[in-house]
Amino acid sequence: MKKTTLNIIVLIILVFSLSACQSSDNVKGETTTELDEETKQSDEDEASILVGEHEQVEEGEPLTVEDSQWLLGLAEDTFQKLKNHQYESLADVTHPSKNLTFVSFMDAETSSVYETVFTGEQFTKYKKKDKYIWGYDQEGQEINLNLNDYVSQYLFKDQNEYDIDYREVLLHQIEKEEGRIEQLIKAHPRAVFIDYAATESESGKQKLRFMFEKEEEQWYLFAIIREGRL
Repeated sequence: MKKTTLNIIVLIILVFSLSACQSSDNVKGETTTELDEETKQSDEDEASILVGEHEQVEEGEPLTVEDSQWLLGLAEDTFQKLKNHQYESLADVTHPSKNLTFVSFMDAETSSVYETVFTGEQFTKYKKKDKYIWGYDQEGQEINLNLNDYVSQYLFKDQNEYDIDYREVLLHQIEKEEGRIEQLIKAHPRAVFIDYAATESESGKQKLRFMFEKEEEQWYLFAIIREGRL
């Protein structure tokens, strides 16, 4: 009788032990799933500018003459503010939901994309000591600069460190050899882009592209794209 009782007690202990192990495994599984979801969500939040809208949207309405003139003026004003490091003023034109992304395309490969995002508030609080990762140079070295130095050294100079003379201004022109523009338009169908292009042979491959989008009857800037080798 005592032996039977002992066997029952041992069996009960084993059952509780197995239940505890299963419960522990379930907790671990749920935690991993939650972390995976958080990571997935984080990846979605940091999606490339080439990924585009999260929801299907219709293409924007055809540009009017007034809108075209307004955007050309807005692009020139943005160009001058960048050149003169007047970043606080960019807060007024920064897109309220998309913010403003500085994008560097190294070459024709879409995988070679580097992005740094600023909100309007960050522009108002910008300090020269603040540094950001803008990409990697031709030697594979990290480009870690403040906004002033990045703009001066990479937006207004070419890979040979010569000042770029952006003589040509193009309003929403799609060149056949530039497949990336088509990707950008597909990703942001309501956007209008304005290119500042150099005409000199040394700097001919480098451009500044400003991308604008209208929201609540007002045009905002959401991307400043640098085309050319770093």
